Amino acid sequence: MRKIKEKIKSHIPKPFWDFIRKVWIFLHILLEKFKKKEQTISYSGITLFYNRGNSVIARLKSEKVYEEEMCVHIVNTLQKKEKSVLMDIGANVGLVTSYVLEKVPNSYIYAFEPGPVQANLLQKTIEANHLDKNVELHKIALAEKAGTQTFYTHLTRDQAKDGLLDTGRGEKTVQIEVQTSTIDEWWKNAGKPHIDVVKIDTEGAELFVLRGASEFLKEVKPIIYLEIEPSNLKAYPYTHIDIASYLFSNQYRLETLTGDLVIIDTIDSFLEKNDTFVAIPI
Repeated sequence: MRKIKEKIKSHIPKPFWDFIRKVWIFLHILLEKFKKKEQTISYSGITLFYNRGNSVIARLKSEKVYEEEMCVHIVNTLQKKEKSVLMDIGANVGLVTSYVLEKVPNSYIYAFEPGPVQANLLQKTIEANHLDKNVELHKIALAEKAGTQTFYTHLTRDQAKDGLLDTGRGEKTVQIEVQTSTIDEWWKNAGKPHIDVVKIDTEGAELFVLRGASEFLKEVKPIIYLEIEPSNLKAYPYTHIDIASYLFSNQYRLETLTGDLVIIDTIDSFLEKNDTFVAIPI
């Protein structure tokens, strides 16, 4: 089914595909309004908690696995490691974390989610499924500097768009203060654990996260899966070129999930059909 979907997707312009998905999600959210505020769903063999109208969960009506291509890629990478460790930055309600644990049950995951609603739901999932031996949840934002920072939260259906800046892609935002750390600071305080894979989906703040990880990248050299979405980056003081350039300057190469090499001259064309990339240490 995934191969069929990807084949269809490859022949449809990204803006039109995104429109189709948004319509499907909208219809799902409409039906969700008649349900209880807090819901559970069986996903990847666990009971996962989510909030009514959650647009990320709505995608599961048309996608059996959330961000399947990326998740399968991450799992394939982790399965090659003897003791696999993942940093899930922007964990939301735990869909990526849940999938990884199903496929690589002996893996260990550091999950980071500053959104209070999402983080509390993920905490419930961890407790209900006795995942505390495999998942360590941090209810903070990873950024360029440690301290506190304004965080923009959305209504239920747009909470996947919560972030350090308001991208304007969701409905009305409410500003809250959240604790921030850098990857470098967290990593040192945690005793410099080994990390195999880092997944970053922070609604445009990806470069802030990377800038706070300079020592970590040099010493650990993890494989990085990250979202590069120009529509999110419009709110940020940098572009997709800056993200790629930063990775290149830190001795990483950038590829699509299908293995195509991405350079500065070609990144714009790849962004027409891709929003998730993998950075591999050279």
